[in-house]
This record gives sequence, structure tokens and C-alpha cells, in this order.
Amino acid sequence: NIVSQPDYIPPKSDKSRIKKSGGSWQFRQLGNGKTEVTYLFYTEPDGILPQWLVTPLVVGSVHKTMENLRKMPAKAPYRNARLSYIQE
Repeated sequence: NIVSQPDYIPPKSDKSRIKKSGGSWQFRQLGNGKTEVTYLFYTEPDGILPQWLVTPLVVGSVHKTMENLRKMPAKAPYRNARLSYIQE
């Protein structure tokens, strides 16, 4: 699970902070080398930016995250990785 920690870094007076956000990942093996990925994420900006402006940014970041996730298994550290907590 993804949970925001808005006070992890001290606030800056010239920056808007997202105080509440969270999300989760789910992976489901489909067979034939395919995996279904579900990524849920929500955010509530601190009121300075309107939601209509923030929503497209969040949607765009999810798309970019999925593009980058697709590339990860081909990279050297992950190419043949086996993790004890993942059953194939």
C-alpha cells in the first residue's frame, strides 16, 4: 500500500503540499508471460490547486508509471530475478 507522509520533509512556503494521498498495486498472472496490473491512486491537494487541474496530472503520471513498469523486467537487476514471496 502507498500512504502519504506529508510531514516527512519540512514544508516550504513557496510550495503546495499534497497532504492526503494513497494507493495500491495488484498483480495477477494471466499465463503466457502476461500479467494484469491494477494500480489505484488518489490524491487530495492542499486546496491551492483546483481538482480539475490536478486530475489530468495524476492521470498522466499513472500512464508514465505504467510505461516505465513495462520496461523494468528487461533491465539487468530484474531480468532473471526470483523473489521468495512471489509464486509463479
